[in-house]
Amino acid sequence: MRFLDARIDLDCGCNYKCIYCLNRRSAGGAATVYPLDKLIEVLPQLKECCWSVFLACGGEPTLHPKFGEIMREHVPRLLPKTDVFLVTNGFRLNKSVCEAIVESGITRVSISVDTVDPHTYGRLCACAPGTLDVVLGNIEMLLKVRGAKKYPKVFLTSIAMKSTVESMPDVCAWVVGAGLDGHRIQYLISYDIEEMRDEYVAGTAKACLSLAECKSILSKGGVYWDIPLTFKDKVVSMMLGALFVKNKAEYLITSAKKLLAAVQKPNCRFAGLIIHIDNAGNVEFCDRSGISPGNLYDGSGVELKRRVKETFNRMRKNRMSACPDECSYLMKK
Repeated sequence: MRFLDARIDLDCGCNYKCIYCLNRRSAGGAATVYPLDKLIEVLPQLKECCWSVFLACGGEPTLHPKFGEIMREHVPRLLPKTDVFLVTNGFRLNKSVCEAIVESGITRVSISVDTVDPHTYGRLCACAPGTLDVVLGNIEMLLKVRGAKKYPKVFLTSIAMKSTVESMPDVCAWVVGAGLDGHRIQYLISYDIEEMRDEYVAGTAKACLSLAECKSILSKGGVYWDIPLTFKDKVVSMMLGALFVKNKAEYLITSAKKLLAAVQKPNCRFAGLIIHIDNAGNVEFCDRSGISPGNLYDGSGVELKRRVKETFNRMRKNRMSACPDECSYLMKK
């Protein structure tokens, strides 16, 4: 079975400048774009040991000049039995892009929207207030283009912070009304961004009440939810999440490993489960795994299966402890 989750940025630049995001790179041509010839070389190597591949983990994938070709031709051919996920801010989801995504047959598209208030959205994303209407309209277009097809599932992802948490139920109501498949809400985590420190609300009474209302709205609307409330809620959302992926066994096993590690601290819940491949071909595990990065381009022979097995063994032997603060491996992506 395949237990690895790979992260690749089709374009590590972004057309937004969200004030809480660590990625402040603008789209910059060759400097941020994943070379198409190298992408075609890398993807077949991932299908052997990756049950899922994220084609975005920090940048905006639709900025890639060959996005349509990648989705229509190469993803279905090179990752036919892999769950492929796309994360986007949704601004560039025009009809042509939506059609390419649907034709690709990928598992899920997640669109990042933290609020349905145009002014708050504009402030958080450093864009004009009218941008929100464009994004919401694009999401509705994606659903229309998909029609009755099973895939891709369309999710919304939202960050709960001081500026958004009280109005988050309004976002959930929009999700239900628009007919999306799921809504994932996360707390703003403690990245080292000074201007965001007043925005942290994780675990506060006000936040918990608002998120409980979100759960109620989504449940009544028949929409899948993943919301940071109780441990029981996390288990429920984890189990239901299997309905929205193709590789259900791999999803459940890796999700259970993360959940178990999160409970049995100080084990790291990401150890041995996630790798990142940058546009220079470098394969990166967490630095603390003790596994040296390799390169998929230069013929140095990166043996992903063996290295994944080594990392799993380290985790089982409690040699991979959790970091005292937030995960620096994910933060630097």
